[in-house]
Amino acid sequence: LMAADIGCAMGKSGTDVAKGVSDIILTDDDFSSIVNSIKEGRAIFANIRKILMYLVSSNIAELLFMLLGVIIFGNIPLVASQLLWINLITDLIPVSTLGMEPPERDIMNTAPQRKQTLFSKKLVTSIAYQSLVMTLCFIAAYVIGLLTSVEAAATMAFVCAILSQLIFSFSARTENESVIFSLTKNKTSLCALAFSIVVLLFVTLTPIKVLFGLCAISLGQWLITILLSLVPFVVNEAVKLIKK
Repeated sequence: LMAADIGCAMGKSGTDVAKGVSDIILTDDDFSSIVNSIKEGRAIFANIRKILMYLVSSNIAELLFMLLGVIIFGNIPLVASQLLWINLITDLIPVSTLGMEPPERDIMNTAPQRKQTLFSKKLVTSIAYQSLVMTLCFIAAYVIGLLTSVEAAATMAFVCAILSQLIFSFSARTENESVIFSLTKNKTSLCALAFSIVVLLFVTLTPIKVLFGLCAISLGQWLITILLSLVPFVVNEAVKLIKK
């Protein structure tokens, strides 16, 4: 047991000496528990990667949007209260649901990797193209809103930033398979999305919008904003399909 790479002892029938020198103790004396443990461990590791990909890509997109906004338009696109509200809705709720994602169907098909880091080349690549796509969507919403007013531009960018990240969080639930096949597996995420959209509508459609520097936008502007918000989701799902 000491010489083995991973020593396994039986929790019920094993001796105290065997348990003392083992790396793993099977409390139910069943070797199949090792497979279940590996599956659960891989699921936890995958969920951490999903959370990192979602958080880092969305926050880089916000940072690039603010930076490019100052460079291109000569003013700050979104004020501090708007950014704080965006982060409150898009960071707290989706992240809590991503951590509860069940294992993907193909999670046990990959070979064991002794040296596996969280920020792998694949993850960095995903973060890079997703943050770029989100940034372009934010800028497009802001530019279209400028045709009406600065307030309309800020409102469209505000709604696009929240909606695109919330919708993208669904695509981030799976790394390889399309999320369409597992849409109802995590019902908590569906409830979280519905709650977040209600909060967004409350801020943008009620008089409280004045406190955040927002204004009423037309139905056409809403439709354009929603379509732009769908782009990051569609791009990520398309990349999964191409890779598969």
